[in-house]
Amino acid sequence: MLYSYILYAEYVILLAPSVCALQSLVNVCMTELQFLDMAVNAKKSACMRFGSLYTSSCGNVIIAESPINWVTSAKYLVVYLESSIRSKCSFANNKAKFFKASNNNFGKIGHNTSEEVLFTLIIRSTS
Repeated sequence: MLYSYILYAEYVILLAPSVCALQSLVNVCMTELQFLDMAVNAKKSACMRFGSLYTSSCGNVIIAESPINWVTSAKYLVVYLESSIRSKCSFANNKAKFFKASNNNFGKIGHNTSEEVLFTLIIRSTS
């Protein structure tokens, strides 16, 4: 079986070909985390399906005796992953934040400000 993972600091994505395989991978991770005296926050965890059966219901994945919620969209770092036939990312939320910050800045300072100042304000308000 093919297992995979993506790590960045404390953010982890586990990839598995089936729910059963995912549960096995979670169990291995939990064993290692217990050895390191670390824990997983099950409330901040989510499961998502990709592929032709992405809309089908499936069994629960359990972490520390708590079932993990199945979701259709989840945030990983600054990107939203969306459940679909193929894995895909959504930048709609990032675009919305950018336009909200832009409109907010335009409303407060008007259109007579230099581009450098406006750009700096937009970047600071979106981060």
